[in-house]
Formats: sequence, structure tokens, C-alpha cells
Amino acid sequence: MSGQQQPIRCSRTYPFRRICGSDGPDAPGRYDKVVTPSLLQPGESGNASWTLWHPITLSDKEYVLRIWVRTSNALSSYCEVNIRIPKLEAPVLAPECQLPDSLLMVESLDSYMPNPFEVTLTCTNRGGLPALGVTGFVYLPANTELADSTESLRKAFPSPMNEWRPGDTVPRVTWRVRYTSRPRIDEYPDFRFIVGGADDEQNPTDSVGTMCRMRVKGVRFFPRCLHIQMPDSLPVNQDGTDVTPNPFTIRYGLWNPSHQTGTIQRIDLNYPMGNGLSLDPATPKTHNVNRTLAPGDTLTVTWVMHVENRITRRYVQITAIAYDEEDNPMPCMRDMLIANVRATTDARIPHASRAFELRQHSESLRPEHEHSFRSATRRACPSRSVQ
Repeated sequence: MSGQQQPIRCSRTYPFRRICGSDGPDAPGRYDKVVTPSLLQPGESGNASWTLWHPITLSDKEYVLRIWVRTSNALSSYCEVNIRIPKLEAPVLAPECQLPDSLLMVESLDSYMPNPFEVTLTCTNRGGLPALGVTGFVYLPANTELADSTESLRKAFPSPMNEWRPGDTVPRVTWRVRYTSRPRIDEYPDFRFIVGGADDEQNPTDSVGTMCRMRVKGVRFFPRCLHIQMPDSLPVNQDGTDVTPNPFTIRYGLWNPSHQTGTIQRIDLNYPMGNGLSLDPATPKTHNVNRTLAPGDTLTVTWVMHVENRITRRYVQITAIAYDEEDNPMPCMRDMLIANVRATTDARIPHASRAFELRQHSESLRPEHEHSFRSATRRACPSRSVQ
């Protein structure tokens, strides 16, 4: 470059990364550099340089490097040059994985299907040189295991692995894997794979990973009310002095028809207060059972309840609620009629008028002679006293 006696700067734009330290001459932010020497006499030349880095590429790349030279008095000059980056002649591994999209519970088999299932890893060589000794390793997620315990997690691909071209057979290795859990909600286990090998000079290739995800349909734990065994009504006994049976027994049965195992922590009994119902002290309101129910298991708890007699009929609802380890309620209820105990009386009226007359222009009946009388009553049942 030649020019007048002016300081000259150069700047450029390019798609490369620079090789530089944090404080080196090509550190980030130093795209502009002063030409050395910065003051050019007529006929003199100067220069500026940058160090660039380009990543490994599997195909030929071409770029345009642009440089803009400007002086302190706003004069400038622009030039550009084409740069070609050839593809790397080395093995480049490209793995892919395949596995079932999801596992579903088949109730008739009481098992997930498919289970065990096949996990496949394919690998092709996209580089220009063959790869030797290529192997694939699978990282199994939680709640999975190899169906054959003697099978290895690392398997070898056919060697050598030449550059793959459309129409070539894709090398593959497979594992048979079994899922061992029964989650309550959907799970998404990740299967991770790593492949690696060497070139023809035994230089190791870069390890390349891939990942596949699978859905496992959750299986809910939903026990059902098997029964509430109790009288549907409490009638009055023959003497009319009490309802029967009194006290009576309540039996609550729970059944697990699902394909999931769960735990019942406690069972509560709810009944209306203020209706003359009371539990026997030997059977508390809450049973802390802490019982695990496998598929098909049942659980039964009992209460003993006393009834206070009344002269009014009562309709009550008895509710038993079971709670699992996640505090999910499972209610079961039943209605019951409690008969009333009748209050009978004997009345004697010593003297009373036997004749009533209808007065003119009046709608009421009056006795011929007004007088007072007295009655005596006797209670004939042991219910509460009444006026």
C-alpha cells in the first residue's frame, strides 16, 4: 500500500474464529489494527496481520475475506480475497438410535407391552477415511435392565467402517432391555449412547453421542369400595321401647382392582353429629392402618355404634373415607333409617260437657255451660321426657 503521510488503520470482517489469548494481539474487540508503520511516506508500504481458526468441516467451504483500509483524514480503500477450506480427510462417526415410542400397560396380561423391548444403535462414517474398531455403549436409565444379564453394554460394529454412501447397508447393534417399574404417572426415560473408534493410523476419533426418549404410561393406584356392611334401617322392637339392633356394627371393605401397588394410611368414619349416634370407645373414629395393598388385595375395618332412642324418625348417612400415602381420598357411603320410638299416654277426663251448640252468626261450637276439668297422663315408653 502506498499513500500520503497519514496514519493508516485496517479492519476486516470474516466468518472465522481467531486463535488468541485473552490479552493477545488478536483478543476479542481488536478487529481494528494500526498498520505498521502507521505513517506512510509516498511509495512506502505497511502491513497488519490476524490469526484465524476454522472448525473441522466435512465438506468444502469457501469464504470471502474483506479488508477495509482507512486513514485519519477519512480516505479509505477496500479489498477482498476468496479463501477455500477443504474438507477433512478423516473418519467422522454419525450415530442414531431407535426404540419403541412408548410402553403401555395391557390389563389382560398385567404387564407392559412390549417388555422386554429392543434398543437399536446405528452408526455411519461420514468422513473420507475408514474407521476401525468402532464400538457403541448404551447408558441405561433408571428402572431398566438388560433382559440377558450376560449381555454387554458395549458392542462392536463391523470393522472397518468405510465412508457411507446412499444405498449402503447401515451398520447396527442391538440390546434387549426390560422395564422393571410401574410408575403412577407418565415417565420419560432417556437412553444415551456413545460411539468411538480410530483411524487407519490408530488415532482415536472424537466420541460422538446421541439420545432417544421413550414414554412409559403411568398406572394409577385406585382402590375401590368393596362394601359397607351395616343395617339399612333400625326398626322398633316388639315392646316398642328400643330400636334394634342397638348397638350395631359397621364393616368397611376396600379392594385394589388396579395393576398398581399402593399403601392405605388411614380410614376415617364420618357420621352426622347431634343425631344421637356415638361410637363405642373400643373402635376409634380413625383407623391408622398403614397397609400396603398389592393388586387384588382387600382390607376390612369395623366400628361399633350406639343409637339413642328418640320420638322422631331420622335419616342418616354413614361415610367411610380411605386415604393413600399421597393423601388421595377414596370415599364410600351408605344411608340408614332409624325408626322413632312412640310416646303413648293414658288420659282421664273426670267431667266434661257432652253437648255443644252452634251459636247464630258464629262458626265456633260452645258448650252449654262453661266449666274447667283436669286430666291425668301416664307415660308408656322410656324415651326422652316431653311436655
